[in-house]
Amino acid sequence: MINLAKSYELFSVVIILFLGVVIPVSAEETKEQELSYETIKALLPEEMDKAEPLIDAFYETAVQNGKDSLLAKSYYLYGLYHYYRGELYLSIDSYLKALETDYAAQDIEFAGACWNNLGINYDYQGYPGKSIEAYNASLKAAEELNDSLSIGQSWINIGLLEVKNGELLQGEKILNKALRFFEVLGDTLNMALCCQNLAVTTKKAEDWEFFKAYTERALELFSAKGYRPGVAQMNNNLGVYYSVVGQNTKAESYYEIALDQARQVGNILLLGSILINQADHAVQNGKYGQAVDLKKNALQLFQQAKANDRIERAMIELLDLFAVLGDYDQFKAQLEHYVRYKEEFASSTAAARFTELKSLYEHERHMSQIKQQAYELQQNQRFLILIGVSLAVALTGLLVLSLLYFKNRRLVRSLYKKNKNALRQTHSAYPHEVPDIAPLEQVAGTDKDAEKAHLTAEEASIESVDRLEQLFLDINALVDGLKLYKNPTLTLSELAKQLNTNETYISQAINQYAYKNFNTFINQFRIEEAQKLMIESRGEVVLDQLIENCGFNSKSTFYRLFKQQTGLTPSQYLYNASLEEE
Repeated sequence: MINLAKSYELFSVVIILFLGVVIPVSAEETKEQELSYETIKALLPEEMDKAEPLIDAFYETAVQNGKDSLLAKSYYLYGLYHYYRGELYLSIDSYLKALETDYAAQDIEFAGACWNNLGINYDYQGYPGKSIEAYNASLKAAEELNDSLSIGQSWINIGLLEVKNGELLQGEKILNKALRFFEVLGDTLNMALCCQNLAVTTKKAEDWEFFKAYTERALELFSAKGYRPGVAQMNNNLGVYYSVVGQNTKAESYYEIALDQARQVGNILLLGSILINQADHAVQNGKYGQAVDLKKNALQLFQQAKANDRIERAMIELLDLFAVLGDYDQFKAQLEHYVRYKEEFASSTAAARFTELKSLYEHERHMSQIKQQAYELQQNQRFLILIGVSLAVALTGLLVLSLLYFKNRRLVRSLYKKNKNALRQTHSAYPHEVPDIAPLEQVAGTDKDAEKAHLTAEEASIESVDRLEQLFLDINALVDGLKLYKNPTLTLSELAKQLNTNETYISQAINQYAYKNFNTFINQFRIEEAQKLMIESRGEVVLDQLIENCGFNSKSTFYRLFKQQTGLTPSQYLYNASLEEE
């Protein structure tokens, strides 16, 4: 026989396993995604091709799971990726989307990083106002986190932008604030960067003494840190200073030192800048031919570095030199070259801008497709969970119903057997032979009889009880033996006549010994008769005929009394009777 309890336990385990497989993104999976984020970030910018599909997959997972932190980080990864590809519109759009998430509102450090990168993007795009706003937001985040390094670096960025924007005094003020800040921290490299930027500021203001002072301090600090690009740039600055003050020998010496150092670090932009400064120094000393050669060399370096702003400036300066020299052919050739460059640059710039805007559109469409696919997958997943849960509930309900059904069957069977045994005991408890009916006086006894027999009152009472008990036995035997209960119209009066007594004694005997009234007493015989017929026929009996044969004239009364007396319905009793063996 199947053990239903064990089957239920096994079924529950299967359902739990099913739901465990269907429900997505456990805590372990979330941890793996966080590690994936750091791995992808580490690929940029060296392995862009490898990073791109990983970022797409990370974004798709974030959308599917609906986890805000993962979505914010996927936007941040897109921002980095597009920045390194030079797609500034896309990069800005990605960082702004990252900042719109709830995660950015809660994680100050993450928001600060987004704002800082936005500041860099806006700066490269030529929007100093927006860049300053972004850097100020980054500075605010750094101050909330008490991140001293980020605070100082934000001040440097903001100060430089103010200088670029023509606000020299404001820029110098902020850069000096940053310098004092890093002096307190003892951060030599950032102190050197502050001095370098202050030198740029004072150069624009043509405050040459301060320019020299800041340059010399920056050179000292860069040298202490062994930062060779900074050392080369500061020697170049000193060349500019001595050129301005007319100390040509010193100027040329510093330029040569700077050129040698720039070549060692392989910084072609710095090399070009030094050559431009040397050319300006040559012009200042009337050496125009030398200046032309130096500017041509610088132009080649700028072209190699694709530094468009410096390329254009070098071309214009060459045109000025040819004009001063009166070299019409060189001027015309250079002018044609410049016009072609401007046309090509304008065309390439427009094409690049168009490509970038097209990429932005394509990127938005691509992300929308990912969102749509993720939404459909999420809906399918929810539908699968719903189906799984519904199936689990249905199967659990079916199993419970099965358990209840078999339990009910056992209870019904047990109750049937108890009724059957009770029926046997009832019929063995009383005699079933029809009694000889005594006269009324002999059954009940009278006071006159008691007097004649000279009985005491107590003796008369005991004799009366004994006779009442005998009367009950006679009633039971007569009703059962002659099957008087089959008469649907049997009354108390009719029974009293057959026993040659009165109704009062009949009722008294039944009440005292059967604990029932007359109707209940007779109906008990009728129900017991129905039980016997059901058992004898092994359930093969027509209920309508059975009801009539047992003395009932109402089907509903029979059903009610049968259920009340046996605890079972007639149908349940018939079914169990049909299971009886020969």
